[in-house]
Amino acid sequence: MPFGLGRRSCPGAGLAQRTVSLTLGSLIQCFEWEKLGEKAIDMAESDGTTMPKAIALEANFKVRPVMNKVLSKFVDNARLELKNQIGQEKLIDKLDVSKLHYL
Repeated sequence: MPFGLGRRSCPGAGLAQRTVSLTLGSLIQCFEWEKLGEKAIDMAESDGTTMPKAIALEANFKVRPVMNKVLSKFVDNARLELKNQIGQEKLIDKLDVSKLHYL
């Protein structure tokens, strides 16, 4: 019951569940994953309301080749927007956020 039940349930539960699904999908799509070592993965759970794994999963990841271009384009666009909207000499403050549509 991570979001509670009844009248006191979390109003953002649906959004949170969709966000987790989209984030997990993006991680799988954008990166290549491999486990560390040859040992089998232990799926045992420890105590707690969120049922965390007893032994943390350790993995290596690298950007998929097709994503290099996409991710570098995203970073380049963000840098260009900062340069054009804010300038290079000024630090960003709260009032500047509304000018940054790309970010």
